[in-house]
Amino acid sequence: MIDVILDSLMDSVKLLPFLFVTYLAMEYLESRTGEKTKHFIRRAGHWGPLWGGILGIVPQCGFSAAASSLYAGRVITLGTLFAVFLSTSDEMLPIMISERTALPVLLKVLGLKVLIAMVAGFAVDAVYRAYRWRGRARRGGGAGAAGVSSGNESGREGTGAQAGVHSHSHADGHSHAAAEHSHADIHGHAGAHSHAHTHSHTHAAAPAMSEDEEEYQIGRLCEHEHCHCEDGSIVKSALKHTVNIFLFILLITFLLNAAFHFIGEENMMHWFGDRAVYGEAVASLLGLIPNCASSVLITQLYLNGIFGASQLIAGLLVNAGVGLLVLFRVNPDWKENVGITVLLYVLGVLGGLAVRALGIAF
Repeated sequence: MIDVILDSLMDSVKLLPFLFVTYLAMEYLESRTGEKTKHFIRRAGHWGPLWGGILGIVPQCGFSAAASSLYAGRVITLGTLFAVFLSTSDEMLPIMISERTALPVLLKVLGLKVLIAMVAGFAVDAVYRAYRWRGRARRGGGAGAAGVSSGNESGREGTGAQAGVHSHSHADGHSHAAAEHSHADIHGHAGAHSHAHTHSHTHAAAPAMSEDEEEYQIGRLCEHEHCHCEDGSIVKSALKHTVNIFLFILLITFLLNAAFHFIGEENMMHWFGDRAVYGEAVASLLGLIPNCASSVLITQLYLNGIFGASQLIAGLLVNAGVGLLVLFRVNPDWKENVGITVLLYVLGVLGGLAVRALGIAF
């Protein structure tokens, strides 16, 4: 056990300078591009899944959280949200860079995630549009079809988009909500047309979250998860992030070394790496944990040879950082949030199985 502890400590300490330099570079990159990226994705419209998949791979701690806030306000489409979630890799990239992983491997991992994220995002939007049009046809194309049902409408489509937000607010005596339709242009000027229904119910529309509220939610959850993504100084933020991830790496390395010692590396590889479906299902389940530790664990399992390419992709596809936490916090429709989480898990498993079926290895 002493040897296990010493080996774990030495393996982790070696990464410290590389981790700090990597996080310092990434904090600088985020400080330069973070706000521009969020503003760009707000205006992506039908092309949201394309840009969500591409921009999601850029290491930005709060991007998936911002996407959740934008979706809750119906500013981006559901497919765009999925594209961002599937493309984001949380701590994978800095750890692989610190471990001096070969560049071709990094490019394959990032390329696969972007490709799967874009395809899945466009597919989700296409299926939802077909479902929405079929619903309109059943209702005879009535005016009520223009609103958003169950919180799934895209808020901004094309250049001048109409956002219809349907929210349910239950106040003191059983109160429900009717839809308020607001028309917002691409520059953010909004005019609201309210249709009041006077029952014994109160009706209100949930407006898109303001940028200040969005930043507050992101910062609060990042602080809660100890990711330190919203500090003022990039050096201070990089240092905190380095120490935080170093501790995760140290703990996970110790647990893996102990497992190798007591269980055996071959047994662990047989349980996870050699079993189709099961391996991908376990990896995606780990990836759903909304904490920095999950991406550290998945990456370390791959670097230690326990996970293969298919398990790595399956786990990283669903690893959206604090994005899911923000979604549950800001989107009031919990049934929809659960549905998004389940579909994200299914897409992660399917993505991993596709990599296995195609024989892709790295």
